[in-house]
Amino acid sequence: MTMPSVGRDTEQRRRTFPPSPSLLRAVMTYLDVVYADKSPETKKWHTSKLTVMASEIGADRDLATIQDFEVLTWYALKANDRTISRDTLHGYARSAKKFFKWLETVGMIESSPAQGIDLPRLPKRGKRGIAEVDVQAFLRISAGHRRNYSIITFLECSGCRLAGMANLRPEDLDMSNPDRRLRKRAFVIEKGDQERVVFMSKRAYFSMRRWLDVRPASMDTVWGLAPRGIYEVLRRYASKLDLQGKWSPHEWRHRAGRRWITQGMHLSHVSQILGHSSTYVTDQFYGQFNVDELQEAYEGIVEVTDIAQVQGTDKG
Repeated sequence: MTMPSVGRDTEQRRRTFPPSPSLLRAVMTYLDVVYADKSPETKKWHTSKLTVMASEIGADRDLATIQDFEVLTWYALKANDRTISRDTLHGYARSAKKFFKWLETVGMIESSPAQGIDLPRLPKRGKRGIAEVDVQAFLRISAGHRRNYSIITFLECSGCRLAGMANLRPEDLDMSNPDRRLRKRAFVIEKGDQERVVFMSKRAYFSMRRWLDVRPASMDTVWGLAPRGIYEVLRRYASKLDLQGKWSPHEWRHRAGRRWITQGMHLSHVSQILGHSSTYVTDQFYGQFNVDELQEAYEGIVEVTDIAQVQGTDKG
């Protein structure tokens, strides 16, 4: 099923769905359409939240009969449930708001009954992503496979989203450009139709060249894999390595953002490279540090300065 464009007439958009679908059917349609090109983990996460919501509000309820106060009452009960963590509550709120907003966008409902839900504030904590030791394990185990190694090295350095990687075409690369800097750029399309540029490290560039030398010309995209296919490449390696930590494609993106900030890249640069809507988003994800990390950063500057000043005094 193809999601209708926002600009079409409401009645035309309604024809995409059967008349008066149940809440659960609308949920399943939404998940199939919106998360078709997302990782299985992402779809599973939203499924767990929305199916609970549907069962508690009424899975067989006619979508058109659901009122704002019912959704707000459902959320209030969740908010007052002390067995639910703040993170889980945030997940329910976020999933419900996105779901009903999508229904409004495609013309299935006049307005979102979840618009009155405010996302609960979460404690500030930076996302670290996949562990460095696991990154090195992925690089070692994939080194003998040209396609998979080019996937891993590109994922490791670019901060690209999974959909952007899956949609990457040979013409989005400029591997033979006389300008060496331009050779290491790739134009990707993410989040529907948003185009942005990502960059490759030397290792990713050369592994990409080696893969393109043997890549079948019949492939429409660089790797000839849908998002699920790229995810499956990682899953198989993670299984062989018996990894216990997080390794999904988005965890590599988290690692890149965190790493760039801790190594001194300007927050605005990180934000633009990752394709964030604002530096606030980048800061919330990657700019939060624990006390040990803050002290280490502090001492790395202050103690070096103190030593230089002492040495200068001694010379005087």
